[in-house]
Order: sequence, then structure tokens, then C-alpha cells
Amino acid sequence: MQEKGKIRYLLLFFAIFSFMASAFSLEKGPEPSKVVLVITDKSCKICSCSQQEKFLREIGGNISFREIDYHRPQAKRMIKNLNLETLPAFVADPALFEKSQYKKIFFFRHQHLILRRPLSGIFLFLKRKGIPKKADLFVDISSANYLKVIKVWEDFKREGWKINIHILPFSSQNREYARVWAAIRYLYPHRLSKDTLSILKAFKRIWWQSDLEKLGFNVEKIQTVAASDKIKNLLENSWKLAEELNVDKGGVILVNSRYIFFLAGSDKGGIKIQDLLKSFNYE
Repeated sequence: MQEKGKIRYLLLFFAIFSFMASAFSLEKGPEPSKVVLVITDKSCKICSCSQQEKFLREIGGNISFREIDYHRPQAKRMIKNLNLETLPAFVADPALFEKSQYKKIFFFRHQHLILRRPLSGIFLFLKRKGIPKKADLFVDISSANYLKVIKVWEDFKREGWKINIHILPFSSQNREYARVWAAIRYLYPHRLSKDTLSILKAFKRIWWQSDLEKLGFNVEKIQTVAASDKIKNLLENSWKLAEELNVDKGGVILVNSRYIFFLAGSDKGGIKIQDLLKSFNYE
């Protein structure tokens, strides 16, 4: 009977202890979230980080995000100390994450975790000098949405922008058209403001040479110049830019020489041209 009394006493003690611990836990609330610092450009209304934040929450559990504009002193120090080259940048304390959890999605630099690319995405190249009202459009003639993408040229020209079109070298056919396009730009710069869309549309047709002749271009002269070293050097610079920007498909646009986006219609979730122009037509 005495042993049974002790057992009942212990069970009552643990019951009371468990109840008090549970009550204390409820009063204390849930575990504090892991805070990830997001260095971004708050002045850019179309520079969203929502997809990246959603991804990190799905894999990391209770994560909260604190956005800071890259012009702020704290952000400037971190950009310099961590040698950040692009935005957005997602920076975290290694103590908040298990190594097995973060090693595939973060890299470690100067006591900080930084989300890897392409997971972080890119909308701003920090080390590139900005050039207002200048755009570079990268196109892939073999893509199904090519004709839709090249119409962007017209939208930008209407708003007074200088826009260059780069034909990406993803196939031998693309490279041939890129040489012809570069030769036309070199030989007929005065025709570009009027005939750019007609020229680019012709490349989608089998008898593109005939279409160019109907527009009044000397195709034989164009093809001779297209095979020259001058055009080869021009294309190397164009394709080098695409490589530096990690452009791996058409429908990509570089704005003001610093901001980069996928266009709606060329990529799921891409930026609508109206929103893009609205965001950057500040002059």
C-alpha cells in the first residue's frame, strides 16, 4: 500500500509538472523564426522576391524575412564585405540552419550563408554602370514566341528608348541570322528605325533573302559583309554580353544596362512590358 501511495504521488507530480510545462510553453509561444536578410531594391516596383521567399519557407520551416534597401548603410557594408554582385541577395546566420539542410542551397562566405544562384534569381547587376533609357533584348529565332518578343522593340522605341537586339547563338541557323542582322546594322544604320521589325520577321520565313530584297536591301553585299572579321568581332561582343549576364534563352531584356527580366509570354511569370515601361519611364 505504501509503494502504491508513492507511485500515485509520483504520477500526480509528473502530471502537475507536465501541465505547468505545457502552460509555460503556451505562454512563451512558438519557437522564434529564422530571420533571413533580403538585400533588394525597394524603389523597383517589379523586382519581386516572393518566389524565392516561398521556396525558402517550404524547405526551411519557420522563416521570416527582413528586407533592406541596397542603398542603406548596412546593406552597403554587407555588399562590400560579402562581395555581392547581384540582387536580390538572401543572407542568413549559419547558426540558424542545420548544415545538411543548407549546404545545397546556400554557400558560406565570411561567416554568413548566401543563397545560391539560380535559386536567388537576379534582377540587378550591382557592378554594371547604369545607362538610362537603354535596353538590350535577347532573342532566339527558333523559339515559338519569337515574333511576340521582337514586338517589344516597337514599344520601347515609341517611348524614346535606345534598344539593341541580340540574336542568341543557340543553333547554326541562329548564328547565320545573327551575322546577317549584324551586317545590316553595320551597312544600313539609317534604315533601322523604320525597318527593324520587318527585317526580324523575315528571318522566320524560308525565303528571307527574297523578303530582304523586297525591302530594298542588297542581299549579296550583306552576305559578303556578314562573313567579314568586322562582323565576327561585333558578334563576339554581343554574345559575350549574353554570357556575362547568364542569358540562356530568348525573351530576356536588360534595362538601363543593370536590371534584367524575363518578358511575359517568353517565361512563366515574366514581366509585362507595360509594367516594365511604367517602372522605368521616370524621365
